Amino acid sequence: MREIYELLHPFLQVIAVSLKAGRVSIVTPNGDGTISPKVGLGLPGRAYKPALWDIGRVSAYVMETRTPLLTNGLDEGETRFKLNRSGYNGSSFISAPLIVNGDIWGVINLSDKEDGTSFDENDLRKLSEHISALTEFIKRITALRFPSSPGPDDPIIEEKLVGRSEKIIKVRQLLKTLSGTDMTVFVKGETGTGKSLVAKLLHDLSPRSSKPFVKVNCAALPETLLEAELFGYERGAFTGAFEKKPGKFEIANHGTILLDEISELDIKLQAKLLQVIEDKEYPRIGGKDNIKVDVRIIATSNLDLAVALAENTFRRDLFYRLNEASIHMPPLRERREDIPILLEHFLNLYNQRYKRNVRPPSAKVMKALESHSWPGNVRELEALVKRYVIFENEATLTNFDVEPPVISHSIFDHDPEEGLLEIQKKVVAAVERDVLIRVLNETRWNKSKAAKILKISYKTLLEKIKLYNLEES
Repeated sequence: MREIYELLHPFLQVIAVSLKAGRVSIVTPNGDGTISPKVGLGLPGRAYKPALWDIGRVSAYVMETRTPLLTNGLDEGETRFKLNRSGYNGSSFISAPLIVNGDIWGVINLSDKEDGTSFDENDLRKLSEHISALTEFIKRITALRFPSSPGPDDPIIEEKLVGRSEKIIKVRQLLKTLSGTDMTVFVKGETGTGKSLVAKLLHDLSPRSSKPFVKVNCAALPETLLEAELFGYERGAFTGAFEKKPGKFEIANHGTILLDEISELDIKLQAKLLQVIEDKEYPRIGGKDNIKVDVRIIATSNLDLAVALAENTFRRDLFYRLNEASIHMPPLRERREDIPILLEHFLNLYNQRYKRNVRPPSAKVMKALESHSWPGNVRELEALVKRYVIFENEATLTNFDVEPPVISHSIFDHDPEEGLLEIQKKVVAAVERDVLIRVLNETRWNKSKAAKILKISYKTLLEKIKLYNLEES
């Protein structure tokens, strides 16, 4: 995007001369909940520092309302508050939205009129004429830079989604078909098959590509924290809420949100998510006013949601809304013909990254790779190739079981000085660890289900996983 911003510099020069503005800048979202000027005239270096998205700031307010803001030095109250909060204390200021293809692209800000007078309605009308030419240019240059209609063999897709198997070609064709739409897409497949990669490609190849892409792992946080993360909260909404915070949906506005491992979402949050999908608005926690959002939703899961539906742990109405279209990522064992191509891809990637020149493995090793069951799928293959490049040893490619050996010793091998209490603690810890591993494996590391089976809270389960240093195998 940097080259696009550089091309806008001549437009700013023309606008500055035409309206006698001492400072002109274009502010756009950064995709991470912040905004900042990308190109400007007369701005000090500190002005380019990103600022949190805050409706109380002028640029965020104009983006949100899509309405120009004109001040002439006589304004008081809310407008003056927004200017002060934005760090501007001058007497006259114009901020106007830049709308491209119906979406907010950013805002243009003008200040410090050189003749000492204030901007007026005539200046605003003149700026509107310049904006028409500016947004048309942005539209054309963005279309050239980010074409929105890739072919089935588009190099962008082939470079990211590597393979020539029939199943992976089908996935690429679905990507081409769905990328230009706003349909909610459900990406399913085993762990390590590339679900998040497909979600990111759906965003990058869509008309929303220049807008935020926000990923939320639904399995990483307990219910209360996840609700605050998704929908944000107002100041004072709960203990510790010292400042208001925008939610991920708000940050992803006009872009795409990825709800990773959607099967882990608590049933109560599922109801709120359904409301957001249907109404396209929601209140922050502790808030009264609804926030309107225009967000494309992509959801992923490594579990079969049909089972969750049968067990009544996932809402049927939400499933149908999320499953407007679906993409199945095949496991690597079902696309073995892609293994040599994927190996070559990762070999080139890590040779370049680590400045090595490691050659492809022998035919014997390739045969072993092609006959492996690949429980970790493409992620497992990538990890093996990465180690191969680093250690330059073919044996690492077939060292499929890399977990450190368990030191066999009895829990009763104790120091003679230890009392019964210490021994009891050791026994309880050993048994507890074994039970945790068994239940987590039986539930395929579905932490919500594991916590229910173990009859402990989600938070306690996370603490015990950390305590015993457990990892999904």
